Amino acid sequence: MNPVYPEGWRRSLTQKIAKRGVHLVLGDRIEDIEPRNGVVKTTAGERIAADLVVSSLSYLSLLKFLTHGIAIVGAHTRSSP
Repeated sequence: MNPVYPEGWRRSLTQKIAKRGVHLVLGDRIEDIEPRNGVVKTTAGERIAADLVVSSLSYLSLLKFLTHGIAIVGAHTRSSP
């Protein structure tokens, strides 16, 4: 849900996920992805009950050192059912 996607779409997706009971944590991370006693802790100190942790990595954050003038382009694919 990076800036490649329109703000309205990201907001709508966040609301749909929340309606399904998913606790979405953005802008934070956990150091140890293995739950201890059914809990993981974020770097900000939030404790979250977890049976399963799905790791996700944003490569855009790894490219912040690049100077201005270099464009990072997102690719979209479309498929038919």
